[in-house]
Amino acid sequence: MFISETYSTNTLLKQRVAAGEQLPDLSFIRTDYQTAGRGQAGNTWESERGKNILMSILLNKPAIPVEKQFLLSELFPLAVIEAVEAMVGPLDMEVKWPNDIYVGNRKLAGILIENSLSSGRIDYAILGIGLNVNQTEWVSDAPNPVSLKMLTGHEWDVEKLTDSIMDRLRDRLDNVEDHLLHEQYMARLFRREGYHPYRNKEGDFWARIADVDAFGRLILEMQNGEKRTYLLKQVQYLL
Repeated sequence: MFISETYSTNTLLKQRVAAGEQLPDLSFIRTDYQTAGRGQAGNTWESERGKNILMSILLNKPAIPVEKQFLLSELFPLAVIEAVEAMVGPLDMEVKWPNDIYVGNRKLAGILIENSLSSGRIDYAILGIGLNVNQTEWVSDAPNPVSLKMLTGHEWDVEKLTDSIMDRLRDRLDNVEDHLLHEQYMARLFRREGYHPYRNKEGDFWARIADVDAFGRLILEMQNGEKRTYLLKQVQYLL
């Protein structure tokens, strides 16, 4: 479903589900412009009208145990990367924990996944994405954005990219293998190798990524060998 403008595709899709609409699995809403686009942990998302992919996808009762719901945060960005590479070619895209997509130190896509739990299972999940496609200027203080046009020098067809994302997502959902998926996610993880600067409430420090656990927590290893585990917003990458 395409609508020219809405406040937030994630919010609109959640409202339709809450109102009792029986939407088919993998229904999606795509828009040219959001008046209140949302990112992780309440952040806003800036996007120039008609330039980018702004969409949210509904998964009805996904066959993923509630204790393994982070698999969706591994699966979806990988599907997006594969979809983009299929059209654009390799761009050295990486997944910045938990699920944003970066090229180098610049943000290409933001992903927001919201799960609704019921009776110990995932009742439905909403996969939201803002992918910078043809935008080249930002008026807000959005940190380090980049687009496919900036990276390649070419404009890209938003509808064809949307179709490619949906195709890759279907393929991924049909072939969920926990261990292989996690290996692929870790192989694509931003700053996977070496020590890099981070910040927590106590200050700045250097660490390397040891792992991301089944609950989606980032495990960092300090230079002295100590390991620390963080939830989203408990630690910040210093770029």
